[in-house]
Amino acid sequence: MGNSHSSDTKSRRQKKIEKLVLTKKRVNLRDKLRDDDISVVASALARSTTLKVLDLSNNGDRIGDAEVKLIADALLSNSNCKLQLLDLGWNNIADDGAKNLAEALCHSN
Repeated sequence: MGNSHSSDTKSRRQKKIEKLVLTKKRVNLRDKLRDDDISVVASALARSTTLKVLDLSNNGDRIGDAEVKLIADALLSNSNCKLQLLDLGWNNIADDGAKNLAEALCHSN
C-alpha cells in the first residue's frame, strides 16, 4: 500500500512537458542562454518521451555547430522521441551543424 501511494505522488509531481521555448523573445535579453544550457536541454531531449516542440530560435551566437551536435546526438540516442517541431532559426549554425542535424533527422523516428 505504501508503495502505491508513493508512486502516485511521484507521478503527479513529474511534469510532462510538450513544448519548450527558449528564444530571445521569451527570455529576458539580460538572461541569455549560458554555455551549459544547451547541454541540459540536450540531456533532457535524450530522455524525453513527451516533448513535441522545441524552439531554440533567435539565440544568435549562443547556438552554433557544437550545440547543434549535442541536440543531434540527443535525437539519435532517443528512440522514443516524439519531437515534431525543432526551430533553430536565427542562430549561428554553419555547414557542420546542419550536416549533423540532417544526419540525425534521417536516422531518427
